[in-house]
Amino acid sequence: MIPVNVMEYQQNRAWMEVDLDVIARNYLNIDARLREGCRIMAVLKADAYGLGAVNIARVFERLGCPAFAVATIEEAVELRDCRICTPVLILGPVNPAHAAAAASHNFQVTLVDYRQAKALSEATQSCGKRIDGHIKVDSGLSRFGLVIKNRPDESISEMKEIMSLPGLNVVGVFTHTSAFGAGRAEIERERDELELFAQTVSKLKEVNPYLKAHCLSSSTLSQFPEYSYDFVRIGALYSGMHPEYSSKFDVAQAVGLKARVMQTKFLEEGTAVSYGATFVTRRLTRIAIVSIGYADGLRRSLSNRGFMIVQGRKAPIIGKICCDCTILDVTDIPEAREGDVVTIFGRDSGEEQYVYHYADVYPGSVSEVTATLTPRIPRFYLGSAEEKVL
Repeated sequence: MIPVNVMEYQQNRAWMEVDLDVIARNYLNIDARLREGCRIMAVLKADAYGLGAVNIARVFERLGCPAFAVATIEEAVELRDCRICTPVLILGPVNPAHAAAAASHNFQVTLVDYRQAKALSEATQSCGKRIDGHIKVDSGLSRFGLVIKNRPDESISEMKEIMSLPGLNVVGVFTHTSAFGAGRAEIERERDELELFAQTVSKLKEVNPYLKAHCLSSSTLSQFPEYSYDFVRIGALYSGMHPEYSSKFDVAQAVGLKARVMQTKFLEEGTAVSYGATFVTRRLTRIAIVSIGYADGLRRSLSNRGFMIVQGRKAPIIGKICCDCTILDVTDIPEAREGDVVTIFGRDSGEEQYVYHYADVYPGSVSEVTATLTPRIPRFYLGSAEEKVL
């Protein structure tokens, strides 16, 4: 964790602030709204979508979070190396060569079909180990997993074969739905996928009634709470990056991305701004050159479309975003000065911009906005959540 020293981090050209107190409150507020018997599986893959997996895992572990999920065995090992003891599910397929390491670290692995599961079974037996696994079914997303659509009997038979393999202890079954829109047709498709999963769970519970099931993520929890089962996989929701969920779950945005005004100056009417002359001033224009660019992880699709907050007011991005800087029109913000802190997303003097607003312009998901911020953006951790939840 980078220590919080306001004078230190505000000397940086650009930085991210992660408020651990807000993340802790968000977790508790989400947990309080889940149906009885359902718990949070906190998704920490991609370094908790760029926020810092280890620091967030420490907060959640102290709050009693029962399960974490990551994408790769390397991400799981990093948590163990930092003394995180909570059970960790690796969402992506694990190479059989890593079976011994997964078992010795008490990781739970994803089983995507019989062939892959058999290879893991053989590798685990050869080293005298036993490993817990969750069967992944493909209910419509067409990614990893065992296809269940239009083959109910065959898929259940294959899953039973997986459950009988030596060296594997199947403890769960899960899916990830397509979650691709809010229109009526999209919602119905989503429900069809969840119903397919529900039928699969019902049949598998006849074989093992203690099997844990999970299918909902941050984007589907509010719409389909009746499919909550034993876990809901929460990622973007605990950091409060989407305004739509703020009131539903009483979460607040815990992430801020900041930079600094490095220079201000006036441009005459008719002056081209940045590469390719994609913006030409239509009046005497005062610009602010801000110290963050595409090499820091901002997409160029924000050019001439996005905003940043200066002195509590939104300033439009004009011209193409550059490698190391972005140009804003601050003509209508006369109080803007060199050295001012600029808020890319977060709150400033009552004005707030969510990560979602940038994702909407990209277009993309809220998680990828923070996950693709590059390492030259230092992360600073605010609050005292670690002490408060001891």
